[in-house]
Amino acid sequence: MPANILETLFPNLKAGGYAITSDMNAEYNCIAWAAGDTQKWWEPFSERYYWPPGALNEYSLAAYSQAFAVYGYALCDDSAPEAGFEKIAIYVDAQGIPAHAARQLPSGKSPAARLEQGLPIDELPRWSAANAEADAALSRDALKKLEAVNEQELSHEESLTLTVVRWDARNAIEGARHFWLRSPVTPYAFYARTHTVF
Repeated sequence: MPANILETLFPNLKAGGYAITSDMNAEYNCIAWAAGDTQKWWEPFSERYYWPPGALNEYSLAAYSQAFAVYGYALCDDSAPEAGFEKIAIYVDAQGIPAHAARQLPSGKSPAARLEQGLPIDELPRWSAANAEADAALSRDALKKLEAVNEQELSHEESLTLTVVRWDARNAIEGARHFWLRSPVTPYAFYARTHTVF
């Protein structure tokens, strides 16, 4: 995300210090990055983008699993870190369509990941009407701050980022009325149902 949008949304970043570790890049996406490829955008069904040979050419968890298998990844039993192995997670949406992939970080704050690794859980997500409304208030504030961003000065990619950030903020505002749908204790929201770890 561009610094001007980040700092508009999160003004304390500047005072607290932060680093953008890489530029936005339309050359590759999160799927490619998870596999260590920063040269190609991975996408099935397209002659414009790359898709690993031998993988199913479709938007499915099986196809994405096969795509990573071409690069040596294999299904594993759990998400716990293992010496000598790099693990990735494929996140799917409510329809089971892969929407994101990420490499495993050495340690995480996710209660599910910490529980899986046998680590103590320091903090649970706060799911309540009050917290959902607080999130909505932050989103309303973010939308107001984003009005200061001059869209004419943004590149195409930055403009797309701004559109997505605004969309996400509007969803948080609307979602406050239905906060209970975000509960982490429902079986369809448990991490094992939303991603597969390789």
